[in-house]
Amino acid sequence: MSTSHVSQLFIKLAREADMTEQTYLDVDPVAGILRSLPTSPPRQVNITTAGSLQNNDVSAAGSRANIIISGEMGSLRSGARVTIGQTQMRITFPCEPCAHGARLAGTPLGRFRQLDRHLAVITSPGRIGHSEHAAFEYDVYPPVPGDFKARAAWAVGQIPAGTVVRSPEFLTAIGASRSYHRALPGWLRQAVDRGLPGHRVLPADLAPPSWSPEAVRKLADEGLHPGAYGAAIWPLVSALWSNQTSAT
Repeated sequence: MSTSHVSQLFIKLAREADMTEQTYLDVDPVAGILRSLPTSPPRQVNITTAGSLQNNDVSAAGSRANIIISGEMGSLRSGARVTIGQTQMRITFPCEPCAHGARLAGTPLGRFRQLDRHLAVITSPGRIGHSEHAAFEYDVYPPVPGDFKARAAWAVGQIPAGTVVRSPEFLTAIGASRSYHRALPGWLRQAVDRGLPGHRVLPADLAPPSWSPEAVRKLADEGLHPGAYGAAIWPLVSALWSNQTSAT
């Protein structure tokens, strides 16, 4: 177990608005950060460290993170559990740096990409206060791949036989914006080539997918026929991120 403390807290009140510093955050597994601009499900909290900010000469507000952690601790990584007061969070995967975020932060993209920013879902609700003690436990949950292609393959493997997921919801589940819809067929085709059940991910209209020519037959072998696809949609977002099963 590694310990540290909360040094700064921020919320975002509007799209493209500056981050607003707070003395506390109220957080909830469903809503994420109360009073902050909602994000797409899963509602995630952005965490970074004061050391990473200092090393990359980025201000706390410029990092676009919600929680800044100071003190002695290991690196942020997927699978860790963070406990602050009564609140607990599961670190899911790195927050993808982008040119838009770097522009809002007033930071060169190359430097912005070096920040150690990770996303986390709330597993136990509560209030996170400034200067509160924070405890990090590593390898509590199964780690999640950091890059989208690997995360897509990982998520495909979590979809049960006889169920389907629409591609827009699949992108949401792996933390990718809709702008990645052109890349998704390639990711899923590679997953299928590896023997993973990419046939269970269908386009938004539930038509046969280009990435899995055998999808209709494979789904039929699992007892699912085209007319029943709509009733067999699997809630992938909640299945991936509301599952509190630990690795130990």
